[in-house]
Amino acid sequence: MDLKKLKAHCQRTSELTREVIDDFLMPYAGQLKLLGKEMNRQFERYRHITIDFPASMLPMLQAQYLVHRLFKKDGLIRKYLNHADLRILTAEHREFLESQISHPWEFSFAQIQESLGDDFYEMIDVFTEETYVLYSPGTTETLEEYPYRLWFNLIGFNGECYQSYGPIVGYLAFTPDDIFFFANELTDDVETDEDVRRVIDKQPVPFMMLATGSSLPSFAAKDGQEMLYAFSEFYIPSLPEIFPEEVFESEEYMGLVKLKPAGEEKAPHFAAAYYDREEKILQLTSMTLNGHKLLVQAFKKLSLDFEEWPHLIVSIAMHGITELILKREVAIFPYESLFDEELDIDEEDYFDFSVDEDETFDDLNKAIIGIIPYINRGEYPDIRSLAKQYNLEEEELKRVVDQIIEKLGNM
Repeated sequence: MDLKKLKAHCQRTSELTREVIDDFLMPYAGQLKLLGKEMNRQFERYRHITIDFPASMLPMLQAQYLVHRLFKKDGLIRKYLNHADLRILTAEHREFLESQISHPWEFSFAQIQESLGDDFYEMIDVFTEETYVLYSPGTTETLEEYPYRLWFNLIGFNGECYQSYGPIVGYLAFTPDDIFFFANELTDDVETDEDVRRVIDKQPVPFMMLATGSSLPSFAAKDGQEMLYAFSEFYIPSLPEIFPEEVFESEEYMGLVKLKPAGEEKAPHFAAAYYDREEKILQLTSMTLNGHKLLVQAFKKLSLDFEEWPHLIVSIAMHGITELILKREVAIFPYESLFDEELDIDEEDYFDFSVDEDETFDDLNKAIIGIIPYINRGEYPDIRSLAKQYNLEEEELKRVVDQIIEKLGNM
């Protein structure tokens, strides 16, 4: 691959993009009454998120939205290509537009497979598993600040490789499983990776809002295990009325049985299974992958074999961001609330982020999400109001905030 020659081609494509899309097509598209109303309606729904974005972010996202509507598969550009206003374009400009129709633009959640140098990257789309070469000076600049593990771009093909349009968005904590979870919260008919792509194509704006959690870090227990939500569900016709004490600690409430692996410390796994005797549903829940494994191993002693890998994995960051964006509570462990036990976390259990015994994991999670708008604006959080809002001690919350800022500063 001749990167020097390819870079010259990409730079000319960038010039054509500015001339045709930014300078001519965007003002024209923004004036189209129906398209403009549609865009404003989509973004107004998430004003509680965009209000905390940097001033330049919203216009960039809106331009990205319009470009996607124009150049996506069966996009609006076909309808407008023969419009009288577009006839003033040069032959080169029209050829550029027609080439975009031949290669529709699409949003891609991707990971970097390899840095090829000179602002070129080999990417892999996490939902199609297809690899592609991306030219992106913006990615190079972003990597100097944060080692993002997942990226979200609107990409178009220039005849040789792909280039992105709009903000360069990466995530420190989010995973492909997180994006699948988020898509499923937007609509209840997501079962496959292709379904996720369909939802993104139809509703890109909610996924754009995930940028608000871009810099939120992942959480690790003292032994290095990532703290997350792990969940599996099975249909089991029957379970014993009484469980062996050497296998499970059990309690029952109104036909719902809660089972915890015997002899295991609660933190950091918080592993628990719930069996609904009426519905015949068994749910395995834990806050680490090893916790899920402990449950699977315990059920093997009852001659029940389950996969060690959970059906659903959601990062703490994504759970909080989903609630923030959608403005509603999202219960990943639905049976947990029927039992009185709190997920109390002692500071001995944490490596990076710790709280006192009387502070719940849920309170801390919500407080950390509340910190995000301040971080995005480059401001130090209002510790007093946040501590009062989330029922936390000011001193402890300040310590967590300082740890987060220090961690971000070291990346």
